[in-house]
Amino acid sequence: MSTGNTEREFVEFVERYATRLYAVAVKYCSGNRLLAEDVLQGAFAKMWKAWPNKINRGEAILAWAHAVIRNTAFDFHRNVKRRLKGKDDIPVAEVPWDDEKGSQLASVTDTAEEAIFRAMTRDLWAAVAMLDEVQQDLLHLIYVDQLSLNAARKVLGLAGTTAGRYHEVALTRLREIIGDDI
Repeated sequence: MSTGNTEREFVEFVERYATRLYAVAVKYCSGNRLLAEDVLQGAFAKMWKAWPNKINRGEAILAWAHAVIRNTAFDFHRNVKRRLKGKDDIPVAEVPWDDEKGSQLASVTDTAEEAIFRAMTRDLWAAVAMLDEVQQDLLHLIYVDQLSLNAARKVLGLAGTTAGRYHEVALTRLREIIGDDI
C-alpha cells in the first residue's frame, strides 16, 4: 500500500467518523468539550502512526478507534491526577475529571438535578471503566452509538451468543459496582 493511499484512507476515515468520534471523546471527558478536542487530536495522532498496520490486518477500525480515544483520555486523566497529587493535600480519588483544564463544573445557576445527574454520570462511567475492554466497547456501541446488540457484535467481531453474554455480564457487574439505585 502506497503512502498516498494510506493517507487518503486515513483522511476519509477521519472525515467520515470525526463527529461520532468527537462524541466518544466528550463522553470520556465528562462533557468537557475543550478537553475532548485535545484528547481526540491526540488520539488521531496515535491512530495515524498505527494506521498502515491496522488497515493491513483488516481489524475492526471503528472499535479500535474507540479504544484509542478511551486510552488517550484515561492517559490524560491519569497524568492530571499525578500532577495534582500532593497539591493542597487533595487525595487523588476526590479530584473529579471535569475539574481539570477547561473546567466545566456546575455553576451557581445549575439546578440540583443537573448536579446529581453529573455525579451519577461520573459514577456510571467510572464503573464502566472497571469492566474489561470488550465489555466497555460493547456498552459504548449499544448505549452511546445506539447500535443494536447484533450490529455492535459485528463491529467487535463477536459471535451473537458471546455478545449477549458479555452484555448481560457487564450490566450485572455495573449493578454490583453502582448498586440498584441507578
